[in-house]
Amino acid sequence: MLGDILEGLFEGYIRSRGTPSRRWRILARLFFGALGAGLAAVGAIVIAGRADKGTLPFRLSTILMFVAMASFFLFNVMLARKWPWPAILFVLGFVLMFATRIAFGP
Repeated sequence: MLGDILEGLFEGYIRSRGTPSRRWRILARLFFGALGAGLAAVGAIVIAGRADKGTLPFRLSTILMFVAMASFFLFNVMLARKWPWPAILFVLGFVLMFATRIAFGP
Protein backbone atom coordinates (compact mmCIF):
# COMPACT_ATOMS: atom_id res chain seq x y z
CA MET A 1 0.00 0.00 0.00
CA LEU A 2 2.76 2.43 0.91
CA GLY A 3 4.61 1.47 -2.26
CA ASP A 4 1.55 2.29 -4.36
CA ILE A 5 1.21 5.69 -2.70
CA LEU A 6 4.88 6.53 -3.24
CA GLU A 7 4.73 5.25 -6.82
CA GLY A 8 1.71 7.46 -7.49
CA LEU A 9 3.49 10.45 -5.97
CA PHE A 10 6.65 10.04 -8.01
CA GLU A 11 4.81 9.10 -11.21
CA GLY A 12 2.70 12.24 -10.96
CA TYR A 13 5.78 14.33 -10.32
CA ILE A 14 7.69 12.85 -13.26
CA ARG A 15 4.75 13.20 -15.65
CA SER A 16 4.25 16.84 -14.72
CA ARG A 17 7.93 17.59 -15.54
CA GLY A 18 8.94 19.08 -12.21
CA THR A 19 5.79 21.06 -11.48
CA PRO A 20 3.93 19.28 -8.67
CA SER A 21 0.30 18.64 -9.44
CA ARG A 22 -2.47 19.36 -6.96
CA ARG A 23 -2.93 15.66 -6.23
CA TRP A 24 0.80 15.20 -5.61
CA ARG A 25 0.85 18.11 -3.16
CA ILE A 26 -2.20 16.77 -1.29
CA LEU A 27 -0.76 13.26 -1.04
CA ALA A 28 2.63 14.55 0.09
CA ARG A 29 0.97 16.78 2.68
CA LEU A 30 -1.13 13.88 3.97
CA PHE A 31 1.85 11.51 4.08
CA PHE A 32 4.22 13.85 5.90
CA GLY A 33 1.48 15.16 8.19
CA ALA A 34 0.53 11.64 9.27
CA LEU A 35 4.19 10.64 9.61
CA GLY A 36 5.05 13.64 11.78
CA ALA A 37 1.93 13.36 13.93
CA GLY A 38 2.47 9.64 14.44
CA LEU A 39 6.13 9.99 15.39
CA ALA A 40 5.39 12.84 17.79
CA ALA A 41 2.54 10.87 19.41
CA VAL A 42 4.84 7.86 19.87
CA GLY A 43 7.45 10.17 21.40
CA ALA A 44 4.90 11.48 23.92
CA ILE A 45 3.87 7.93 24.81
CA VAL A 46 7.47 6.82 25.28
CA ILE A 47 8.28 9.81 27.52
CA ALA A 48 5.10 9.22 29.55
CA GLY A 49 6.05 5.59 30.09
CA ARG A 50 9.59 6.30 31.30
CA ALA A 51 9.11 7.20 34.97
CA ASP A 52 12.78 6.57 35.74
CA LYS A 53 14.11 9.38 33.54
CA GLY A 54 13.89 12.98 34.72
CA THR A 55 11.61 14.72 37.16
CA LEU A 56 7.85 14.92 36.76
CA PRO A 57 7.83 18.59 35.63
CA PHE A 58 10.51 17.83 33.01
CA ARG A 59 8.54 14.86 31.66
CA LEU A 60 5.32 16.91 31.56
CA SER A 61 7.00 19.73 29.64
CA THR A 62 8.49 17.21 27.20
CA ILE A 63 5.09 15.58 26.71
CA LEU A 64 3.61 19.05 26.09
CA MET A 65 6.24 19.66 23.43
CA PHE A 66 5.54 16.33 21.69
CA VAL A 67 1.75 16.82 21.82
CA ALA A 68 2.16 20.32 20.37
CA MET A 69 4.38 18.90 17.61
CA ALA A 70 1.78 16.23 16.83
CA SER A 71 -0.99 18.83 16.70
CA PHE A 72 1.16 21.04 14.44
CA PHE A 73 1.68 18.21 11.97
CA LEU A 74 -1.95 17.14 12.19
CA PHE A 75 -3.60 20.55 11.84
CA ASN A 76 -1.11 22.77 10.01
CA VAL A 77 0.56 20.25 7.70
CA MET A 78 -2.03 17.53 7.13
CA LEU A 79 -5.17 19.69 7.11
CA ALA A 80 -3.43 22.78 5.63
CA ARG A 81 -4.68 25.14 8.33
CA LYS A 82 -2.76 28.23 9.39
CA TRP A 83 -3.29 28.03 13.12
CA PRO A 84 -0.56 29.60 15.27
CA TRP A 85 -1.42 27.88 18.56
CA PRO A 86 0.39 24.55 17.88
CA ALA A 87 3.63 26.41 17.14
CA ILE A 88 3.20 28.59 20.23
CA LEU A 89 2.60 25.51 22.40
CA PHE A 90 5.67 23.85 20.89
CA VAL A 91 7.89 26.84 21.73
CA LEU A 92 6.36 26.98 25.24
CA GLY A 93 7.07 23.28 25.80
CA PHE A 94 10.61 23.66 24.49
CA VAL A 95 11.34 26.61 26.80
CA LEU A 96 9.70 24.82 29.74
CA MET A 97 11.96 21.82 29.17
CA PHE A 98 15.03 23.96 29.79
CA ALA A 99 13.42 25.91 32.64
CA THR A 100 12.36 22.76 34.50
CA ARG A 101 15.76 21.15 33.94
CA ILE A 102 17.49 24.21 35.41
CA ALA A 103 15.00 24.62 38.26
CA PHE A 104 14.59 20.99 39.33
CA GLY A 105 17.86 19.42 38.17
CA PRO A 106 18.35 16.03 36.48
